[in-house]
Amino acid sequence: MNHYPLPPRPDAQINTLINALQSYGSIKEYPRGSCLTQSEEYIHILVSGSLVLTRDWDNLIFFEVHRPNIIGVSPELHSAQLERFRLIIKEDSLVKKIKRTEFFNIIEEKMLWKELSLVISFYYHMLLWKNYHFYAVDSYMLVRKSLITLSEMPLETRMNINASQYITSTTNLSKSYVMKVIQELRIGGYVEIQRGRLITIGKLPQKY
Repeated sequence: MNHYPLPPRPDAQINTLINALQSYGSIKEYPRGSCLTQSEEYIHILVSGSLVLTRDWDNLIFFEVHRPNIIGVSPELHSAQLERFRLIIKEDSLVKKIKRTEFFNIIEEKMLWKELSLVISFYYHMLLWKNYHFYAVDSYMLVRKSLITLSEMPLETRMNINASQYITSTTNLSKSYVMKVIQELRIGGYVEIQRGRLITIGKLPQKY
């Protein structure tokens, strides 16, 4: 199974949208560990900090957001979606809340539909990427894919993430198994991990 890199994040388009909304909505500070209440009525913008999207019944992490981003931009958001997933604040964060109707009125008024469509397209590509790499693969491949994904994050982001915790929270694999695989990869010289943080990574074996 081949690995292909994360879809390129449309930074310019995300920043354009966020800048267009600077004078709208309200900003609130959320402490680490709090749950961001989702609503069909509002769209959220992560101004600073980080958050994760988790599945409600087992807290499996689907995505992590470490940079300013827009949450819940689908034109039609259904309550069923909100009931099955949670947004958890990973570190103290500032989040802007803006009414959905006002958000789309601004998009229309400032003719930002192209930018918005590119951002939504990016989210769908991320979902396809996740399914391709993590659906119905064996345990070692889950560890391998998670390490590669982690390695593609900026070093300053990785330094705030414990590698084994990241893998267990995004795959539901046991901690003992993950630690065993990581240790053997370290011994083999495939990865460099310091204080639980992934520093460097080489070409990982396809099989375990």
